[in-house]
Amino acid sequence: MERTLPGLSLLLALASCTWAQESPACEGRPIAEWVADLDSVDPSTRLRAATAIGKAGPAAHEAVPMLARALQDAEPGVRRVAFSALGGLGRGAIDALPRMIEALRDEDIAWSAPPALASLGSAAAPTLLKALRSSDVKVRLCLEKALSLMRGDAVPALRDW
Repeated sequence: MERTLPGLSLLLALASCTWAQESPACEGRPIAEWVADLDSVDPSTRLRAATAIGKAGPAAHEAVPMLARALQDAEPGVRRVAFSALGGLGRGAIDALPRMIEALRDEDIAWSAPPALASLGSAAAPTLLKALRSSDVKVRLCLEKALSLMRGDAVPALRDW
């Protein structure tokens, strides 16, 4: 009689499904297609794309450069959703942090930005602290709120600041 560990076969099956999947998907479409839609001339298509990518979370890390570019979109809704989507990617969006900080000057982004910035985690804390030197009060308030939301993740950077 062969003995197996309980749940081991389920764990192995889930792992193989994850590895077998070539590209993450959201709402029935590969993330790569949603990323391509961020270049559409239609603002509603760009908005749907940013929303779908945000729902995919960290699995959509390939979208970071295009989402960062979307922070300068002509449509305020696209900019807001792109910023939020970057936050939804968590630590995987750290490369977009400089553009995210620049985007804080945008009234359409600023007040909803702190949770997205905080979700980037401890790796973002030193850059956020340096950005506190901004002359823009709105930017500083957003950064302070983001750092407070980070709680323990910001502590090591605060010690060195």
